[in-house]
Amino acid sequence: MGVLQLGAATEAGWPDADGAVLLRGFLIDKDLQEIGYGSQATMAAVELAEELVRVSGPDRNGSSTAR
Repeated sequence: MGVLQLGAATEAGWPDADGAVLLRGFLIDKDLQEIGYGSQATMAAVELAEELVRVSGPDRNGSSTAR
């Protein structure tokens, strides 16, 4: 399970609260650890983030250009 925190961007120093969503971490059941789920989830999260940037177009500072 991934933990997303909306509205935490400004707490992390991002200038625009709508320009970022923070992924705080993954929780993997201890019986399912060390078989690659965390790595796969991390890669999927990066791919999703790249797609979200392509779709929404936030600039370098995190300000969203799509509203």
